[in-house]
Amino acid sequence: MATNVQLCFMFSTNPNLKMPYETTTNATAADLKEYLLANWPKEMESADLDRLRLICMGQMLSDNSRTLQEYKVRVLDSNPTPVTVSVRPSGMKASPVKKVPGNKTAAGATTGAPANRRQEAAVLRDLMIAPRDDVSKTPTLVRYVYIQKRRQKAV
Repeated sequence: MATNVQLCFMFSTNPNLKMPYETTTNATAADLKEYLLANWPKEMESADLDRLRLICMGQMLSDNSRTLQEYKVRVLDSNPTPVTVSVRPSGMKASPVKKVPGNKTAAGATTGAPANRRQEAAVLRDLMIAPRDDVSKTPTLVRYVYIQKRRQKAV
């Protein structure tokens, strides 16, 4: 069931510029990008559909065919849902997605983090960091070291 959602586009290169937009959760990422291009601010450098990047609540809306509902964009009651707009430089190509072994998310994507507590403890032991119950304080470090070790083994 489609619900109405109010979005607020915020531009990464111009934080004072905000553009409100009301749509439904059935709108696709391509619909949002097309709206942005049709109403592109005059004070900003022009862009095209392939160079636009949309980030909503920390999630990149990279697949143009997926709807906001499929992305599970939260509808906020009190404020518009913030969407950050970024423009990839014109000479830069999109970076390919690299698969790294690790945890699988509900959608089937790999996070690159250790798959279980035993692997996490092994990574911490290799780093000579004592494993503890609140490992959440070092997840980025653990993920980085785990990925580096997997890449060394692959070579």
